[in-house]
Amino acid sequence: MSNQQTAEMHYQSLYRFALSLSKHPYDAEDLVHQTYLQWMKHRDSIRNQEKIKSWLFTTLHREFLHGQKNKGRQTPTENEQLEHVPGKPATDAGNKLDAERAMNLMQQVPEPYRASLSLFYVQDFSYKEIAEVLEIAPGTVMSRIYRGKEILKELMNNWTQGQTPGIQAKA
Repeated sequence: MSNQQTAEMHYQSLYRFALSLSKHPYDAEDLVHQTYLQWMKHRDSIRNQEKIKSWLFTTLHREFLHGQKNKGRQTPTENEQLEHVPGKPATDAGNKLDAERAMNLMQQVPEPYRASLSLFYVQDFSYKEIAEVLEIAPGTVMSRIYRGKEILKELMNNWTQGQTPGIQAKA
């Protein structure tokens, strides 16, 4: 498979993961581009080409964490969040609104849980693959997904009850 085919095959899923981490389309695009830049630099040293997907997601996650350390934590304004997601548009406006609402609520889940939830539910990664990408134990992955779902449920309950979105400090 050519480099271009590999890049095209993984772009959408990398972008969605980057968007779930960064909360901003432009930052997500930068993360994906930085990931591909790293891949181009190191592609000849990657021993197992069958694990390229895992390598790309791991690199993207590291780039995100590195960027967070360098620029400090900045939360985008509500209007900046999730302006667009490349891919097929939703055919049903109600489903699109529900999906957007769910993604907006997902952005409020603290990062370690959000990354695990996104890889599991949005990218369909297995626990083992998530553990490799995030460089944590599979048991930690299961715990983070469980806790992340609990936080997301609380956010959804607050939203449906008309409360201000947010979570109470439990975690």
